[in-house]
Amino acid sequence: MEEEEYTLIDRGGRKFFQVLLRMPVEMVEHMDKASKASYRSRTGEILMRLEESMRGESFDAHGCIVKSIPSGVHAPTDNRSGGQ
Repeated sequence: MEEEEYTLIDRGGRKFFQVLLRMPVEMVEHMDKASKASYRSRTGEILMRLEESMRGESFDAHGCIVKSIPSGVHAPTDNRSGGQ
């Protein structure tokens, strides 16, 4: 895999990495529609969705992602055994 190059930019005291991202056309079109519906820029929509997908995540001692389950949500049960 080639080494990624990032540009560090400063916007009003906040630092950001600027990255070149390759996305399928259909995904960009979907993001554009979603950003208009939510009154965000395309970048704002992508960042909001990334932040939302990472909410509740942490890393265990092995570096594996651990996702917390919000209270009131139950983990799915395995009903494949057929026993009742």
